[in-house]
Amino acid sequence: MMVKLPEEIMVDILSRLPITSLCRFRCVSKPWLSLISDPYFIKTHLNRNTTNEKHQHDRLILLSEPCDFHSVDLKSFEFRDHFEALHLKFSPNQSPSDCMEIWGSFDGLLLMLDDFFDCFLLNPSTRQSRKLPKSSFSVNSEYCFDSYGFGYDSSRDDYKVVRISHHDYDYEVDCADNIVSVYNLSTDSWRRIGDSPFDHSRDDPSPGILLDGALHWVTTSVVGSNTSCVIASLDLADETFHSVPCPGSVDDSIVVQQLGVVGGCLCVFVPRHCGCDDVWVMKEYGVVDSWTKFTINYANFTWLKPLSLSSTCEFLFEASGNKFVLCNPLEKKSKELVVQGIPDYYDAETYMETLVSPNMPSIT
Repeated sequence: MMVKLPEEIMVDILSRLPITSLCRFRCVSKPWLSLISDPYFIKTHLNRNTTNEKHQHDRLILLSEPCDFHSVDLKSFEFRDHFEALHLKFSPNQSPSDCMEIWGSFDGLLLMLDDFFDCFLLNPSTRQSRKLPKSSFSVNSEYCFDSYGFGYDSSRDDYKVVRISHHDYDYEVDCADNIVSVYNLSTDSWRRIGDSPFDHSRDDPSPGILLDGALHWVTTSVVGSNTSCVIASLDLADETFHSVPCPGSVDDSIVVQQLGVVGGCLCVFVPRHCGCDDVWVMKEYGVVDSWTKFTINYANFTWLKPLSLSSTCEFLFEASGNKFVLCNPLEKKSKELVVQGIPDYYDAETYMETLVSPNMPSIT
């Protein structure tokens, strides 16, 4: 005779299982499907398997044309030289067609844009996606550009997409500066907040980097005739802008190329154009004295994007030419990692496997 376990025991057991198993178990029965799809269970599983922000980056997603996805496990990359990419298949009604860019990642959800500048949220683990409504606050001009960011507001248990519209100063257009709008998943709507006090106009707009409940961008600040590089942050709870101190050794003549998160810490990438670059890691968020410099000898590799940091202080970078590079700054060594089965051209981002649905209501 089969004994029916109490639901709280079932939740405790199932919430310890990996995502791949839970996705299969949804087909066992309608009660299991209902349980595993329940927002409370999804939140329980997420909290149990996420102890800190380092776990937000244990997998790599590769997006190629036409909206083709490959996934790579990064949990033990410091122990291997070869990887195998897993091809992810989507049902036709859940595949976000025409998406070519990834602009953010958190709790297993990816923010993506298609060729028509429509925003999508997608969970590559559960193969669920959601097309967001268009924002009525964007700037309509061929010389205006948009930067995006995606994150989570823990004070309201809500996921938010941030859009910053700005224009190219090389052209005289009737266009407001740095209009900021926010999309709330809980309400499925956009609203405008206060404009950014920083200059977000760049030749290549970059995604907002999420850390410690705030999104971060590389911007500039103009005071009189002085222009300096500034790390701007937007607190997702109170939706106000602040600045994060740059490394003390980075003066106004050095340009921070990009931001990243490695090992749960904010990092900045400063090119030196001498066969090596500097990666500064802020080991304690907001504390200027905690910035630590690592010099990366990249040899023949160019355009390094920081992806991950191992327990042995080895950096994993995405490099130009569809390459992945593992750098050890202490030993001043770097090597290329071979990833089998990846596409020729792709947009790469780190993520974690969760059950969080882009259509899931918040749990308060």
